[in-house]
Amino acid sequence: CCKEQENETAYTICSLLAATGIRKGEAYGLTWGDINFEEKIISINSTRDKLGNRETKTENSVRSLLLNSSLVQLLKKYRMWCARLKLFYGESLNDDSYVFISQQTGQKITDNFVGFAIDRVCKRNNLKRITPHGFRHTVATILINNGVPVTTIAKILGNTPAMVLSVYSHSFEENEKRASKVLDQIVNFD
Repeated sequence: CCKEQENETAYTICSLLAATGIRKGEAYGLTWGDINFEEKIISINSTRDKLGNRETKTENSVRSLLLNSSLVQLLKKYRMWCARLKLFYGESLNDDSYVFISQQTGQKITDNFVGFAIDRVCKRNNLKRITPHGFRHTVATILINNGVPVTTIAKILGNTPAMVLSVYSHSFEENEKRASKVLDQIVNFD
């Protein structure tokens, strides 16, 4: 729905959040220099909100993530769109340019941009509302339910393993129930 109903910036940032689980502020703080297209790596070094650009939330939040090929292709296409938009406004795109820019101004998007875009899509399509942070929880839950180790999930999210275990304990309980059922089927004392 977002791809069909929103502009390139809204679609691209929502795709990035949904595919990586990074925080909204981390996405807002990204510059083109943070993306290595050849290695398919994105570096999370800062965060940005209404108070400005600053260091990430925690020491664990500084990290590099591998990107899947389709996300790399989407970001390459979006970079070309941004370069054309910047040129329209008489500016050039460089490694220090923010990744996510406004179609109306060619400047960095505002702090509430992605939330408003998601709200519009949800309302138009009668979908249950999700917050930008909801993408992060969805990514974590998908990884947990697919057996990704807690340490790996923590690295991806920029958290500690203890934080992941604490916040997502309900998801781990479901895995424990599934594990018990598997063992019940295999181990039989009759």
